[in-house]
Amino acid sequence: MDSKQRQLLGLAGWLATSFAAAAIGAAASIHAKSFYAQLVKPEWAPSAVIFGPVWTVLYAMMGVAAWLVWRSGGLRGNRVALSVFLAQLVLNARWSWLFFVWHQGALALIDIVVLWLLVAPTLVLFWRVRVLAGVLLIPYLAWISFASVLNYSVWQLNPQTLGPTQVTLPQAMAGTAADADPHMAHQAYLTAINSNDLQNLLDVLTEDVVLMVPNDQPYVGKPAVRLWIAESLRTSRRHWDRPVQEFVVNGEWAFERYLYTLTDTPVQGAAARVDTGWGLAIYHHDADGKWRVARDAWASDHPH
Repeated sequence: MDSKQRQLLGLAGWLATSFAAAAIGAAASIHAKSFYAQLVKPEWAPSAVIFGPVWTVLYAMMGVAAWLVWRSGGLRGNRVALSVFLAQLVLNARWSWLFFVWHQGALALIDIVVLWLLVAPTLVLFWRVRVLAGVLLIPYLAWISFASVLNYSVWQLNPQTLGPTQVTLPQAMAGTAADADPHMAHQAYLTAINSNDLQNLLDVLTEDVVLMVPNDQPYVGKPAVRLWIAESLRTSRRHWDRPVQEFVVNGEWAFERYLYTLTDTPVQGAAARVDTGWGLAIYHHDADGKWRVARDAWASDHPH
């Protein structure tokens, strides 16, 4: 293999590495546009359509920057710089899952702050090897600086969706806030629903749970609800967006009024169906200290 072929393969490899992180993040962002649209945002927040093009350019620049460093000494000669670069890609890919799938505002903020702390030295290390490689990372560092502020602001404005706005670091890292804070019960329930996993759903329901489904009979008790969920999962995969309209806590009970958009995708590959409506969920603080769903009733805007 001549030198030119090796350099081209190296460029393709580093671009592929960079865009692999992009693909992992994109897998978590399938419903990001609708989720982002339902959030309360500061006036300066950009439109959702901006993020895709910006990140595409940034990932390309990252790949080229890494390639420039690699061709100036290989992996062995620039082990530290390229190792830090790869480490930041892991955090980069994980952020989308924390924010858009698991809806963990505090953990997403921690992730992006640590990401910034890795990208900054990566820029310096790249600059020392090739000035152009460092220059290519400047827009990336600037963007995640902006994204960090946006993450914090959106999290503070949406505690019922992205978690409580005052969480200690041990709580955030251990994930204990969902048990102690009734507002986090909403997010735990939504995460369980969107996991499309039977056990995850059953874990967030009380033993005497009641579901009232549009155009169907009430399902009373966990055994009956288990059968209904299992049958639903056999035929389709569902994604819910459920912005909270009102949340009231009264002792061991919490009452939530919400709107919803339900995307129902048949497992056989037929066209997805979309439904909208409103609902009421009631949570109970169980003896083990966890908040669970005791009642959930929703009504479609399109009854049939």
